[in-house]
Amino acid sequence: MNIPFLNFIVIILLLFFFTRFSCGTDIITSSTNLSDGRTLVSSDGSFELGFFSPGSSAKILD
Repeated sequence: MNIPFLNFIVIILLLFFFTRFSCGTDIITSSTNLSDGRTLVSSDGSFELGFFSPGSSAKILD
């Protein structure tokens, strides 16, 4: 194997391992919760609802 091919394989593997895969939903019911770090995306992808911590704050109120 030559070096450019190995570089290509390494890049593909890095992209595969470091890419976050997620499943989206655009429906929330009374039995589902929306917690910190999770979002709700509209069916056409134009809106996203979620919770976040501003700046370096990690305080979560219960």
